[in-house]
Amino acid sequence: MKSLEVLKNDLYGPYSNEVVAAKEQILLDLEKYSTIIRETCRGYLAQIGLLPGDTNPTGISPYISFWLAPAFGMESTAVPESLCRAALYISECDRILDNFEDREFSNPNLLVVRDVFMNEYHDILSSLFYRESQFWEKYQRYLAEYIESCIWEQNMMISAEDPLSESSLKYIGNRGGFLKPVVTAIALAAGRPEDVTSLEEMMQHLFVAMNVYDDFVDWEDDLERRTITTFLCSAMKWGGVDALDKLSVKDVRTFVFVSSELNRLFEISIKHIWEAQESIKELQCPYMKAYIDIFATAYAAHAAVLEKTREDSIRTFARRILE
Repeated sequence: MKSLEVLKNDLYGPYSNEVVAAKEQILLDLEKYSTIIRETCRGYLAQIGLLPGDTNPTGISPYISFWLAPAFGMESTAVPESLCRAALYISECDRILDNFEDREFSNPNLLVVRDVFMNEYHDILSSLFYRESQFWEKYQRYLAEYIESCIWEQNMMISAEDPLSESSLKYIGNRGGFLKPVVTAIALAAGRPEDVTSLEEMMQHLFVAMNVYDDFVDWEDDLERRTITTFLCSAMKWGGVDALDKLSVKDVRTFVFVSSELNRLFEISIKHIWEAQESIKELQCPYMKAYIDIFATAYAAHAAVLEKTREDSIRTFARRILE
């Protein structure tokens, strides 16, 4: 069985040059703006490691159009290359919004960066689809779902609803609405609208799995920054804590090792990661399958380690009581 690093190289390696080219084109896109706007955007790209010389491949956004293109018979790289750039732009717009929601928004210049990136993102999509295309109807729906998800996330802490209920998971999946236009654009550009639903379902399940899991993995950093997440809200509701500012590290660790909610969290993540795989099984897309397999394997391994750690902790606690 291939190691995780080898699998990642198999995924990212074939398209590393194309992603570098997309980053170079972004710098050319920025040339049309004034010096102050251009330098502000370039400074942001340098800060987050998105200049062409930054070669540490991570994430799904810049690669997903390349991974999907072969499944749709796209021999030309023109559309995937444009959508790679679009994905880079819109992912950073989401990151900036996320920082704002997490109260880390200290630089008002980032509003300028977001406006520029949104403009470029929309220009790319407009170059691929006429105004009358069915793409734009879907684009509006994805945008509405994304906005609703952002609002839900901010109200989650004061809601009586279970943060991991089916309706909550729908909102979590809709947060991937920022990337859905890029993904479904591949099918529509290839003249295969019948496959759009499969791609939508894949993205919905993928974002549920990844967000639920990431909220757990990052909980200590999130708690330190007092960032609202589904995991911390679950810990609050389980422990009867009525405000995020009152939630302590001890509260969360007790939640992790005493409650059964952690098992449920991993069950949800693993269930949705496999449903993402199932959604595209007819598309014959080995790159996406490999990407999803990486996460399914990692989730299952992490769940097993945590379960053993919890069992060991319980035995140690019981032994101390008996002594």
